[in-house]
Formats: sequence, structure tokens, C-alpha cells
Amino acid sequence: MKKKFFKLIPTVLTATMIISATLPAYADTKPAASASSFSDVGSGAWYHDAVYWAADKGITAGTTKTTFSPMKSCTRGEIVSFLWRYEGSPKTSLAGNPFKDVTNQYYAEAVMWAKNNKITAGTSATTFSGERTIDRKEAITLLWRLEGSQEPTKDAGFSDIPSGKYYSKAVAWAAENNITNGVGNNQFGPDNPCTRAQIVKFIANTDSVQADDGKTTDDTRKPNDVKATDDTKKPDDGKVTDDTKKPDDSKVTDDTKKPDTGSTSEDTKQTDTGSTSENTEKSDTSTTPAHEHNWVAITKTVHHDAVTHEEPVYEEKWVEDKPAWEETKVVSNSYYKCNHCGWTTTDHLAMIDHVVVEGYSYSLIPEQVQTIYHDAEGHTEKVQTGTKTVVDKQAYDETVTTGYKCSICGATK
Repeated sequence: MKKKFFKLIPTVLTATMIISATLPAYADTKPAASASSFSDVGSGAWYHDAVYWAADKGITAGTTKTTFSPMKSCTRGEIVSFLWRYEGSPKTSLAGNPFKDVTNQYYAEAVMWAKNNKITAGTSATTFSGERTIDRKEAITLLWRLEGSQEPTKDAGFSDIPSGKYYSKAVAWAAENNITNGVGNNQFGPDNPCTRAQIVKFIANTDSVQADDGKTTDDTRKPNDVKATDDTKKPDDGKVTDDTKKPDDSKVTDDTKKPDTGSTSEDTKQTDTGSTSENTEKSDTSTTPAHEHNWVAITKTVHHDAVTHEEPVYEEKWVEDKPAWEETKVVSNSYYKCNHCGWTTTDHLAMIDHVVVEGYSYSLIPEQVQTIYHDAEGHTEKVQTGTKTVVDKQAYDETVTTGYKCSICGATK
């Protein structure tokens, strides 16, 4: 979404012309004359003093030794770095870092500091998206949280800031404290990309408000050490993970069932050999007949691993198609005006004839121009950031038969 705001610059040509402008003052924090110069920060730019104040405070060193890139869209990694440096770059451990996309980047320590102090919670539970462009509503919300999420006394007053949004109070606080005046036409431009010039201006204005109100300045501010960081949260050790669940060993598998060997088969019943034959001779040659095998299956458990495949993971990324730019547009052309009767014309000779005949004087009214500020234009596109494992079939155990054993004599087959 593009937003525009206008600055009307009228000028009047008279015998003597005096042009004056009042710029924001940071007299007590302005960098020394020896401070390095940015070739892309003009002395008349609305962000000039803020940029050099930020450079003098060590908040920014520019995009190169000689450039600041004021109209470049600011990333989430850059803004937390600015806020962290504004707070004095407090030493912060990366222990307990929940963000998989924050490892050893220049902003890693700043991100953990912001996470620990509840300034940001990331774009998800496991991602911070440090390279993504930040918009104006996100930027002002991070700054508001840094300043303690102060309750505003009135609404923001911008037509594009509804109540009830997560950023509504942040924008209202910023407007109430003259940290922002919006982008023009009674709009704040919440979805516009926040430029590097805008964010340092926001921070500089915040510092100026603190100085006026007697609050602690950035040089002596004490970080909020009472908030519990992620590093000091105690994990819930009472929960049993899948890895520590105890299997149910009380169940008897097929391998551990005890066969019923107490019953006597028909082959093992004792025959009556005590009877006397008709010749009254006693039989002493009786034998036990051979038994019939009772075959019991021999089994084992075979484990099958899960069947999986990898799928790509995508993330939306802002891509700048056209950087922000300024356009000068003529509102009205120059004309001549009679100082006596107010008659106007664009014809110089006609005006001369008029004043000579009447004995009057005249003035040249110069053209009026508008400076139109255009925000950067771009689009979002999906970029692969990695892969994820998808389970097609869960792991399982299978009982297979490997042979048979007689429960009576122990024979196998």
C-alpha cells in the first residue's frame, strides 16, 4: 500500500526575499563537527539532525562509511539493533534462544534482549524474521513497549488507526508525545514500510520527550532488570516426555505365555496292565504308546521405522521493487499582480501598460510547488527457508512367527 503526504512551499518575490526555516533541535546531543558525514543526508533534510544525533550516540553507523540510506526500508533486525544500542547495548546471553532463524547475525544479541524485555515475541514461537521489512505500526509498537507501554490519554486522531488494534495505543502514545505527526492527510500509514530515516526520527523524538519530562536519558537509563527473561524461566520438569514414558511391561507377550502342560494327552494315559489273562499268566511287557506333538508357535517382535519424506518450508519476504522518492509538482504558475487594485495577469507587457497608465507598481508572484513524498514500492514473495519432515506412515511393531515347538517334548520345527 502506498501513502503520500504533501508539503506546500509558497514563495513571494519582492524587492528583498528572506527565506527561513525552523528545524528540530537536538542541541545537547548534536554530534561534534568532526563526526563523519553521510553524503546522502542533506543539511536541509527533515531527518538530518536525527540521523547525526543517532550516529553520535552510536545507534547507527550508516549502511557504509559515507551513506546512511535514509529512504531504504528498515528491517526487523535493524530496528531492534537501533533500540538495543539506544539502551546502551546491554550484554545479553543467547541461552534459551527460541528463534531458529536467529543464530550469529549482527542482531542476534539485540533480538534476545528485546525478547527478554517483552519488546518482541517474534513472528512465531520459533521465528523472528530479522530480514523482513518492518512497517510503521510494528516499529512504533516496539518503541512504545521499550518505553513501558504507557497508557495514552486520548485516541491517535488518525483516520487510518481504528481502536482495538494491537498498535492503536502505541500510535496514540506516539502522537500525543509528538513522536510522530503521521504521513499527511490525517493518516499515519500503518502498513507503509518504515524507512531508516523515519525510525531514527522516532527514536530521537522519544529521547527529546524524555529530556523535556525529566525522565532518565539514554546515557544514564537503567535497563528494566526486574522482568523475567526467557533464560531464567523454570521449565515444567514435571511433565513426562514421550522419551521418558515407561512402557507397559505388565502385559505378557506371546513369547512369554506359559503353555498348559499339566493336562495329560490320550497317548500318556496309563493302561491297565494288572489284569490276568485267561491262562492266568501275568503280562510284564506293557509299553507307553508314542504321543501326538502339541505344536506352539515361536514368535518375535520386529520393529518398523516410520516412513517419512521431506517437504520445503516457505516464508513470505518483502522485496523492494522501487525505492522511496520525492517528486516536485507545480501547483500554480507565476503571475503579475497590481499593488494598487490587485489586478493580476500572466502577461508582463499588459501589466506594464496597466501600471504606467495608472501610475501604480506591481509584484511578480512566483509559481507554487508541492513536494510529494512517495514511499517505497514492493511486493511479498515466497522464499524457501528450509524443509520439514512429513510422516507418511507411523512406526509400528509387528509379531512374526519364526517356527514351532512342541509343548510336551520340546521338539521344534
